[in-house]
Amino acid sequence: MNSLTKMFVRNPPNTFYLNRLSMAKDVIKTNGQDTVVREDTAKGFRGVNWAILSIAGFILITGILFLLFFMGSVQDGKVETPSSLQNSNSR
Repeated sequence: MNSLTKMFVRNPPNTFYLNRLSMAKDVIKTNGQDTVVREDTAKGFRGVNWAILSIAGFILITGILFLLFFMGSVQDGKVETPSSLQNSNSR
């Protein structure tokens, strides 16, 4: 075999080595049952759960801030813009 052919010919895989490289397993809880899945699948599952919780938390905090500012502007009966607050002639 010349060196050019050697470059494109691959030796058969060693099964012992491939078994040692196989993906680790992890356990996730779905529908109240523990399920054994690959490690990357479990990380993706947890990532999606964290993303949903983060978005829900962001929406909740934004809603609370909106209600606080809205209630603050409704209490005194008049809603003023920042320019009208600084301009003494508009009162």
